[in-house]
Amino acid sequence: VWLRLLGGTQGFFFKLSPPPPSAQASHGTAGSQVSPLVASLFAQPANLSGLMALLSPSGGLSVIAGFLSGLAGTSGPLASLIKGRPAMANLSPEAVRLAFRGSGLFSEARLASKEPISFDVKLALRELLVQLQQSRGVQTGLLQATESALREMESSQADSLAASSHRELSFSFLIPFRDADPVLISLFRPPRSPVEPDPPYTINMHTRSESLGELWMKTVIGKGQQLDFVMWADRKDVAQKAERAKGELIEDLSEAGLVMQSFSIF
Repeated sequence: VWLRLLGGTQGFFFKLSPPPPSAQASHGTAGSQVSPLVASLFAQPANLSGLMALLSPSGGLSVIAGFLSGLAGTSGPLASLIKGRPAMANLSPEAVRLAFRGSGLFSEARLASKEPISFDVKLALRELLVQLQQSRGVQTGLLQATESALREMESSQADSLAASSHRELSFSFLIPFRDADPVLISLFRPPRSPVEPDPPYTINMHTRSESLGELWMKTVIGKGQQLDFVMWADRKDVAQKAERAKGELIEDLSEAGLVMQSFSIF
């Protein structure tokens, strides 16, 4: 879609415009017109490992808190990120929903709709980036980590946009906790079709912490609210704890109307 920026007494606005001659000459494609930065977001799959490290309480967040302590005062999205992170100890569906909305996937859409925003990871990192650029002290490492995390988030947005063009549902986002290490969540559903009008949802989770080591979990939610669950742990004691908690998990899922069809731990 080509737009022309017009200005007048009422301000600036966009108007639909026919493609310029250079685009028409290339059969209407605008590949050469796309900036290298935007093209790079679509060229590589989203990888939120840098964001995970930046929002780790024992890692990047402690550095951010130290940097902010030297400022006169901080308010807005960045303060909300530091103070408004959910607690894993009393995690609820509502807290997960709010974390998803504030994950940065919808930042621009929320701003465009003039929605009141109390928690948004991407806006918080944008504010942090401005603070770092204006800081007198040299914070090169934190500055580079913040820039990298923002690029990862925008690659994740590009992936979701590309998936939606194929009628797929695909989101990757991070939940930062105030009492635990962050959890990376990826959700995927293939496009509906006459053969499979209600395709299954696949939810992948990944976290890394001192108390549990590294964990990967995959849940497939199929017809009849049936679940297939697989967990990988890099520590034997953690896998054994999960095995002992299997019965409790099945009961909790049953109360929510879900049926555990298979449960595997490696």
